[in-house]
Amino acid sequence: MSLVEPLPSNRSPFVDQVTGLSSAAMFRELLGHSLLRSRRSPMDLAVLRLHLDGIPELAGDPDVAGDPELAGTPDVAGDPSRQLLQLAAARIVSCLRAGDVAARLAGPEFAVLLENTWSPSDASVVAQRILAAFRSPLVVGDAELALTASVGVAVGTAPDRARDPAGGATAEPGLAADPATSADAFIRRAELAMEAARSAGGDGFRLSATAPPDASIQLLIRTTDLREGLERDEIEVAYQPVVEIDTGRVTGFEVLVRWNHPTLGLLAPRDFVPVAESSGLMERLGERVLRQSLQQLAGWQRDHPIQSELSVSVNIASSQLHRDSFPAEIRQLMSDSGVSPGTLILEVDEAALRVAGQGTLDDLNQLRRAGVRIYLDNWRVRPPAIPPLDDLSELPLDGLKLAAEVVAALPDEAAMDTARSALALAFTADLDPVVAKGVETAEQWRILAELGFRLGQGYRIGTPQDATETGALLAD
Repeated sequence: MSLVEPLPSNRSPFVDQVTGLSSAAMFRELLGHSLLRSRRSPMDLAVLRLHLDGIPELAGDPDVAGDPELAGTPDVAGDPSRQLLQLAAARIVSCLRAGDVAARLAGPEFAVLLENTWSPSDASVVAQRILAAFRSPLVVGDAELALTASVGVAVGTAPDRARDPAGGATAEPGLAADPATSADAFIRRAELAMEAARSAGGDGFRLSATAPPDASIQLLIRTTDLREGLERDEIEVAYQPVVEIDTGRVTGFEVLVRWNHPTLGLLAPRDFVPVAESSGLMERLGERVLRQSLQQLAGWQRDHPIQSELSVSVNIASSQLHRDSFPAEIRQLMSDSGVSPGTLILEVDEAALRVAGQGTLDDLNQLRRAGVRIYLDNWRVRPPAIPPLDDLSELPLDGLKLAAEVVAALPDEAAMDTARSALALAFTADLDPVVAKGVETAEQWRILAELGFRLGQGYRIGTPQDATETGALLAD
C-alpha cells in the first residue's frame, strides 16, 4: 500500500489529486509564509526541486494525461502512471523530517521545502538521501522500473535577514522583499539547479548560487576550475588552536581548508566546498586535506616531543563518510604519515550522522578501534530528538563540539540551557571532551569556564594560521 494516498473527492486546488501531496499553488503559498517566518529565525530555508529521470511513456487519469512526459501508450495495470507517481511521492516523503513539505508540481516533477536548515550541507544530505531512495526499482504493476532523479537545491533566507560572511544581516540579491515574489525567485533558483543536474546526466544534485553569477563567480562555480585548482595544489590548510579554557594550553588544532585562487584570492570553504560536494570532487578535496594535515601533525610531533599528544581535527563530509573504502583510506593515511595513535580527530556533522545507516556507524567504530577519535560537530539542541541522536551513548563518538551560534548567543538563557544540556548529555554518554566553538569575547570565555567547559576555540583564543605560523606558536 502506498504511503501517500490520493484524495479522490473534494478536488482542492491546494492538494495534488494524484499523490495527496501539496499542490504547486499550496507549495508556493507555504514557501511565502516560511520566508516571512525566517526573518525571525537564525536558520535558513531550502527548496529542493526534483525531476524523475527516465520516465516511461504511460497514460493515466485526467490529472496526469496532459503531462507530455506521462502520456503516449494505452493504460495498463490499472492506471500505472498514477501508481508510479504515488510510489515516487512515497519515496520522497520517506526521506523527509517531520515538518518538511513535499509537493507535486507537474508531471514527474516534485518540490520539497526544508524550513529549518543550518547550512547548504544540511540540504545536501536530504538531496543525497532522496537520490539514494530512487536507486531502488519502483514496482508498477508487474514491472520493475529503474528510475533516477535530478535534484536542484536552493538555500537562503528572507531578504531582510540574509547573513553576510561576517555574520551580520544583509539583503540577499535575487530575492525581493515581497514574499510572493521571493518564493517565485527561490523556486526558480532551484529549477535552474535542477536543470543543471539533468544536463549533467541525472542521478545527481546541484546547489544553486544565491545570486545571479557575475564573471568571477561563474569562474568559481565551474567544476573544471576547482578540478584544476586541485591539480595545481592551490588548496591550502590553516590551523585554529583548541585550548584548555582554564590554562590556555594548546591541545590541538582544527583544520580549516582554503582555496588560494589565482584570480579571486584566498577563498573560504563556503565559496567552494558546495561546488566540490555537488560535482563529485569532495573525495579528492577531503583526501588532500587529510593527507596534508596528517603529514604536518607528524612533523610537529617529531619536532616537539613534549607535545606528542597534539591532535588535529578534520571535518568529514557526508559523501566521504558514506564511501565503503573510507575506513581503509584513513588507516592508510595514518600509516603513511606516522602520527601518534589517538591524535587524529574526525568531526562528523550532526546532519550527516542523523541519516547514517548501520554500515556507516560500523565504519566509525572500526576507525575508533584503529585509534581515531570521532567527534559530533556543531551540536545544537534541536527538538524533537531524532534517532539516532536521542541517545548519544549508542553512537560511535568520543566527544562533541558545541555549535558556534550557541556560544555567540551567550549569555542568553536559551543558549545557557543548550550549553548545559551539551555537558549533561556528554557526561551521560561518557563523552569527553565538549569543545566550545566560536569563542570570541572575554564574557563568553568566562561563562564557558563557569559552566564547566574544558576546551574551546575561536577568535578570542586564536585565529587560523598557516603551517609556518602555527609551528612558530608551538615553538614559543
